[in-house]
Amino acid sequence: MGKGLFISGIKALLGLILLNFLAFQVYVRFDLTEDQRYTLSEAARDAVNNLQGEVVIDVLMDGELPPEFLRLRKESRQILEEFAEENPGLVINYVNPLEEETQVEATIAQLQGLGLTPVNITVENTGKTTQELLFPWALVTHEERTVKVPLLKNKLGASTEDRVNNSVQNLEYAFSDAFYKLGITDKKRVAVLKGNGQLADRYLADFLTTIQDYYNIGAITLDSVASNAEGTLATLQEYDLALIAKPTQAFTDEEKYILDQYMVKGGASIWLVDPVAAELDSLFNNEGKSLAFSRDLNINDLLFRYGVRVNPNLVNDLYFTQVVLASGEGNNAQYNPVPWFYHPMVFSPENHPVNSNIEALRFQFASVLDTLPNAYKKTVLLQSSPLSKADGIPRTISLDMIESEPDRETYGPGGLPLAVLVEGEFKSAY
Repeated sequence: MGKGLFISGIKALLGLILLNFLAFQVYVRFDLTEDQRYTLSEAARDAVNNLQGEVVIDVLMDGELPPEFLRLRKESRQILEEFAEENPGLVINYVNPLEEETQVEATIAQLQGLGLTPVNITVENTGKTTQELLFPWALVTHEERTVKVPLLKNKLGASTEDRVNNSVQNLEYAFSDAFYKLGITDKKRVAVLKGNGQLADRYLADFLTTIQDYYNIGAITLDSVASNAEGTLATLQEYDLALIAKPTQAFTDEEKYILDQYMVKGGASIWLVDPVAAELDSLFNNEGKSLAFSRDLNINDLLFRYGVRVNPNLVNDLYFTQVVLASGEGNNAQYNPVPWFYHPMVFSPENHPVNSNIEALRFQFASVLDTLPNAYKKTVLLQSSPLSKADGIPRTISLDMIESEPDRETYGPGGLPLAVLVEGEFKSAY
């Protein structure tokens, strides 16, 4: 037995020597995490490899940190090392922007002026506990352009630890998105359609500001279709996507035909449709109520041919967001958040790149979409909670409902489609 153990020991030693020798000859990185979070996706590799020359990344998380933020820094370092393996041009710096005590206030103001929001952290040092600010951000610079990267994701109602855990899963996307932005040389074009009572610019400003890093944006009015249909179609075809944001006036048959031909010829479109006329502002009257009724946009036939039916109803959901109502008058007024079942809180199933890495969404007076069988591929991107139902219209909506306990037996099974992606080579609906 002693001889056998000796031989086994020699074999093990030789194996370790051989492994050590190979380690010096070949450098290979292994991702042993269960979720493979250190294995870059093909899209992430493409994004970082698209950048030529030096790329400077400043991670603003150096210095003393609480344990949860130490983990966020460690995970950020790990994923950046993976990116650096793909593109040796990456230069990664870890800095503490508030290290210079005499310049703290000026630095905070400067960072906030750049749009970097801080978080409060508790730091323990030599038995003393202090509250400090931390900027969990990175700045990625390439060819005199800089993109801000938020390392800490917001998550409604989550603790700091939960937010960090959620953020760790988002790091690859956050950095690859920055690399993608810096690598864009030819932006695709988005047309914001006007002329059918769509949302005013002030309601779209935040959305359009967000996407302008990726797209060039213009506006097109369909009023000229009647007099110059071919010219309108030609102008629309200069854009890659048409955004139709909450039209309130019916489309003419000529306008629908132009939009149909635009999609047949390869254009994409986003339809943000409210088939029910219902607004929270309309409840702020002496009676505290208003009538919700159907809004005829004359587009049902067009969308039906593409495999989607928009139902004139309202989603009532026990997973709701709140509205703020005032009680009292003048200086004695108090503002209280109250439940509002017609404003569902919707979480993405993240079953498609379109709906990945997004926070909880608030819908307002949403309606149900039905998907119909045809040759086009359809993906439900967003749906109501399991505790939801569809209320028919016309219906009186009253503020009194906030004081009534909902009958849970009338809710379910829920899962009502609220956003649907339709893909395929479209044929004319006409």
